[in-house]
Amino acid sequence: LPDTKTFLRAWPCAAVLLLLSWTVGFAQSGLSVAPENAKVGQASLYKFEFVLQDSLPSIGAVSLSFPQGFDLSRVLIAASTTINGGLHTEVVGRQVIVFRAGEGRGLAQGERVDLFISLVRNPRTTAGANLQLFLHQDGVKLAEAVRKKEYSLDKNAPALSGAVTLTLDQ
Repeated sequence: LPDTKTFLRAWPCAAVLLLLSWTVGFAQSGLSVAPENAKVGQASLYKFEFVLQDSLPSIGAVSLSFPQGFDLSRVLIAASTTINGGLHTEVVGRQVIVFRAGEGRGLAQGERVDLFISLVRNPRTTAGANLQLFLHQDGVKLAEAVRKKEYSLDKNAPALSGAVTLTLDQ
């Protein structure tokens, strides 16, 4: 058993983790968006958590639509603790497209997944922003459309939405 000092140092972290897991549990059908750095104008790692509304095959892709004000020019990396098999990112306008490499297992509808995107620069305003997430069954066809500059986001496609709130520098 840990001593009293160790317990007192660790309990705030454990309480925060418990609260976060409890909060995420209630966001079953939506998109949870959490910037590591929520200050306006700052670069941040973004964490997205969501429940798949459809399957996501090993050759599938996920696109994230960011509103005006976000700077996506330095986005290079996508990672996940729940999507295995390798990921590759492309930025097309206001969208970050995350392609699966075709080597991991397919994911079933209803599975909870996470996705980390780095580095996104936050807008310079504290106004709330809604981001949208779209699933693509065939990332190979999508990559070809991106390569040919024929990609456009179908605004009528089913999407998950998530809000992000930013704070002023202090």
